[in-house]
Amino acid sequence: GTHKWFLAYAKVTRRDASGKALRVIGVLQDISRNKQDQRNAIDVEQRWERAIRGTSDGLYEWDLLTGHVWYASRFRDIIGCGETGFPNTFQAFQNVMHPDDRGGVLAKIRLHLENQIRLDLRCRIITRIGTIVWWRLRGEAERDASGRPTRLAGSLGDISAQIEAEKALSRSQ
Repeated sequence: GTHKWFLAYAKVTRRDASGKALRVIGVLQDISRNKQDQRNAIDVEQRWERAIRGTSDGLYEWDLLTGHVWYASRFRDIIGCGETGFPNTFQAFQNVMHPDDRGGVLAKIRLHLENQIRLDLRCRIITRIGTIVWWRLRGEAERDASGRPTRLAGSLGDISAQIEAEKALSRSQ
């Protein structure tokens, strides 16, 4: 009663005078395990996407060897850009950082990649419509056997309300 997936290969080896197939030789290959692996991969991907949508943070992963950056759709929503308005590059992120914060952010990212500090900082992002929003940028480098960073992954979370509360407290004191 178990369902199986098969891939079939067949070839006509003999035909009659009118071209009708008289003999066919074929092979069936059980691909049930491959199909199950594909289903499992889709389940994991869907679970991951639901988790990403469930957070208010924007997630990213930067492949330091290729330069490609994966930005979750929520990250792009935060910036106010779609896929075409925000390419999969680190330069795209640098372009939306507030100019007064850019140097400090880049320096701290560099120090983290050199394994000198944790990457957990505050910065301002300028959205597509020009709004300035405060964010907490966090990340963790993945390193190869020699300790060289190969990837940087993390999140960008909106802390504007926290910053406003801190400013209000400071003013009241």
